[in-house]
Amino acid sequence: MNLPFKRKLEGIAATSDLIPGVIIIQNLFDLKIEYMSSRGLNILGVDLEEIKSIENAEYNDRYFNIEDWKDYSPKILKLIESKK
Repeated sequence: MNLPFKRKLEGIAATSDLIPGVIIIQNLFDLKIEYMSSRGLNILGVDLEEIKSIENAEYNDRYFNIEDWKDYSPKILKLIESKK
């Protein structure tokens, strides 16, 4: 089953409020947020269009501890690169 990306996101969005957590879909090519469940948006106090419009660096600066991010971001990026 090879659904277009947009249809896959729509399917996730349709059921994301049933999951007891936050769902974040991030584009691994440019690291921008493609989707965040309403629970996550409410916690952050933003809407989907706002969270999708900010660049990855701003997203990290705004929502993550910068000192922690400096430590684990290279590990995440290395893991992503190893799976290509």
